[in-house]
Parts: sequence; structure tokens; C-alpha cells
Amino acid sequence: MTAIYDFLFSAGGYSPHGYCLAWEPGLLWLHVLSNGLIALAYFSIPIAIFRFVARRRDLPRRELAWLFAAFILSCGLTHVSAVATLFVPVYGLEGVLKAVTAAISLTAALGLFLLMPELLRIPSRSALMEANARLANEVRGRTRAEDALQAGKAAIEQRVAERTRILSESEERQRLALESAGYGVWDWQIGQDTVYWAETNRRLLGYSQAEFPNVLSSWR
Repeated sequence: MTAIYDFLFSAGGYSPHGYCLAWEPGLLWLHVLSNGLIALAYFSIPIAIFRFVARRRDLPRRELAWLFAAFILSCGLTHVSAVATLFVPVYGLEGVLKAVTAAISLTAALGLFLLMPELLRIPSRSALMEANARLANEVRGRTRAEDALQAGKAAIEQRVAERTRILSESEERQRLALESAGYGVWDWQIGQDTVYWAETNRRLLGYSQAEFPNVLSSWR
């Protein structure tokens, strides 16, 4: 453990990077501010990625997004270490951070290349808009067809109701005519094997409703 600590944090006889810049304040602040701002940007990008992936549960290949977030975060840490080595010679820690960043970046690059065919199959925005337009046209066509079908159904129901009314009136006129003439009517439905006796026919023969119902099975 001591050897690892010495490797990471011990000066080891090395000088801070500021010596290379002759401790020139302008150069020092240029490196500090530029590396600090770059690190700040690198640290903010993973936060945006985390929020996006957390909200989009349907996002495919979420592991690649986490990998890129880790890569960007590690890049930010290397810039922080660059600021630190200006004043403290922790070159071992800086090297380890760069090695970790290299491993993560290579893994992310490989994952991106492997995922490229699948990413290229994702429809473009224009293709999605065209598909949505076709779907909207189909929906409108089906809606018009359903409206026409409903209108036709309503017209048929109206005609059936009108025919039923006419038939009912015709049957009523027939019944009144038969009653006025004193005729009785009976009807044998061969397919159903039943006989229908009209009310007038029962009265002419002197039967009651209980003795002779309208519809009864035929005798054989």
C-alpha cells in the first residue's frame, strides 16, 4: 500500500509542472483556467447524459450511454490532474488517470463501431414524418369508410323500418278485411312443422285462446 501511495502522490524528486513555465503568472493562469473550464464542461456533460438516460427508459443500448458518460468524466479528471501537477508533482496519479481514460475511451470507441449498423437502421426524422403522414392518410381513409358504412347502415335500418311499417299496415288491413268478410285463415309452415290459426278462424269455429292457440305443432 505504501508503494502505491508513493507512486500516486509522492513527489519522488520531480518538480511541479509550473517550473517548466518558469512560474509565469500569465501562463499559469492560462493553464489553470483553460483546464478548469474544460473539466467543468466534461463534468456537466455526464450529468446531462444521466438525466436523459434516466428519463428515456425505452432507449436502446443504454450501456453505451453510460460508457460514454464514464469516458467524458474521466477526461475531466485528467484536466483536473493537469492543474494539480502545475503545483504538486503527482505525475503517478496523472498517469493512472490517463491510463483509465485510455481504456474507457477505447472500449467506448469499439462499442460505437460495433453498434454502428444498428444505429444506421434507425429511421431518420424525415422518414418518420413520411411514415406518420402515410399513417394519418390511412386513418382518415378508414374514418371516411367507417362514416360511409355507418351512413349506409342507418339508411338500411331506415328502409327496413319503413318496410316493416308498410307490412304491418298491410297485415292490419288484411286482418280487418278478413274480419269484415267473416273469413278465417290458417297457415301450415312445413319447414317448421307448425300451424298458425288466425283469431278470426278460432272465433268462427268457436274455440278459445286456451283451447286453440295461434301456433301449435301439426298433427301427424
